[in-house]
Amino acid sequence: GAAAGGYVLIGTETSGEPQRWDSWLGNLRQWFPQLSDGAILWGARRLRTARKQSDVDEARSALLEGYQRGLPVYTLGLTWLIDGLSAFPEDSTCVAALQQVRQLCWRVDMREPFVVLRLGESR
Repeated sequence: GAAAGGYVLIGTETSGEPQRWDSWLGNLRQWFPQLSDGAILWGARRLRTARKQSDVDEARSALLEGYQRGLPVYTLGLTWLIDGLSAFPEDSTCVAALQQVRQLCWRVDMREPFVVLRLGESR
C-alpha cells in the first residue's frame, strides 16, 4: 500500500519542488529492501527533481538498485524504471538493465495494475 501511495504522490506532483514526503520515499527504499518499488520510486523522484549532477547520480544508483531487487509490485514501476534507465543512454550498465526490463515487459500485461508474468504458452 505504501508503494501505491508513492506512485500517486509522484504521479500527481507537478511542481518539481521538494515536498515533505520526499524523505518518506527514502524510508520506503531503505526500510523495505525486498521491495523494488521503493528504490524505483526514490530514483524516479530524484531524477525528476535533480538540480545537480550528484542528484542525477543518486537517481541512477537507485534505479539500478530497483532493477537488481527484482520485479516491482506495480506495473507502473516497470514503466518508470524504463523511463529512468532511458535517461542514461551512454551508461552501459543502464543500457543492459534497460534491455532486460524491456524484454521482461513482453511477458507482462502492462494494462494491469500489478505485475503478473505470463510464463509459457496459454491454451
